[in-house]
Amino acid sequence: MERILIIGNGFDLDLGLKTSYQDFLRSESKSFENLIATQNVLARYLNYKNEIQNWVDVEHELKNYANDLYKKPDALQNFLKREKYITENITSGATYYRINDAIFPEIDSVYNLYLLFKTNLKKEFVALKEALCTHLTEAQRQQNDSKSNAYRILKYGTLFNDNGSYHDFNFPDEIEQKKFDSIYSFNYTNSLKDYTGRTDGGHAVEPFFIHGSLNQNNIVFGVEDDSVPEECNFLLKSDHAAFGFAPDLLLNIFSNEPNEFHFFGCSLGDTDNIHFENFFSALTKRWDATNILIPKHHLFFYVYDKSGYQAIRNRILRLTKGQLAAFKKNNKVIFYDIKSNVMIDQNYLNQL
Repeated sequence: MERILIIGNGFDLDLGLKTSYQDFLRSESKSFENLIATQNVLARYLNYKNEIQNWVDVEHELKNYANDLYKKPDALQNFLKREKYITENITSGATYYRINDAIFPEIDSVYNLYLLFKTNLKKEFVALKEALCTHLTEAQRQQNDSKSNAYRILKYGTLFNDNGSYHDFNFPDEIEQKKFDSIYSFNYTNSLKDYTGRTDGGHAVEPFFIHGSLNQNNIVFGVEDDSVPEECNFLLKSDHAAFGFAPDLLLNIFSNEPNEFHFFGCSLGDTDNIHFENFFSALTKRWDATNILIPKHHLFFYVYDKSGYQAIRNRILRLTKGQLAAFKKNNKVIFYDIKSNVMIDQNYLNQL
């Protein structure tokens, strides 16, 4: 049985790294703040959404901005007014538009304003990616928290014993260490560089970077296919050169032996449906397309708090197309809450 670790941004956050989108938007490096200072409209839109919502998923807002800009520009009116792209003359009641600090009457400028935004979108998107890379490069230099569960699962390959009890890491010699045969990372950072879940003769397991990496200068950042107007296809993750380089997670299902899949800090987000839909759909079945029996795989999900469990459960329900029962029946599926460090059992579920 091979053991496979799949990590997302929650893994880096658990290590103590400031790698969330919120961290980026208020980064000490001021990489995002500098974008706003350059009159980057996309950055100003993201900042506007963050201020009114107090939270923002950058990739989702990329999609919203592109669709509003091309399909329903009226939806951007509040943003334009807030950022003073639109100003009203209180005396006359007339509306004016501001483009690069020049003021024009509305009748002359509506088209020009949106044309300018559209023309600059790709340049602003590239600048946004570069600013994100600058922030994450600094963030990954932080010292990792050696008492975090993310650190421990890499070092020991396990957090819980076979009975579902959390290990006592005060007595590490009593913990039976395990190994990971492969690691799939949805992060851009290489937070695994100093340690790994397995060493063979001193050779560490190299992670597969699904979204590219900072080290390779090829991060895959953007939105899913068919989610933005055709003119904005440069926003697609699949339009990046590094997309698809990593092996497909699905290939680990079609084996003669069952495998263990450990999902840590991985939200299974919808912008990554292409990586998860076929994987989870296949796990609801007992037989593959060639009528060969699919082994009963073991899947372990490490979530943070009750809301984390509910979010992952709902995502699995959607990824299995409503076949959560078949997914759990055909596999061994266990959830752990790494905030409370407990295995999620019926007593836990009763308190949700």
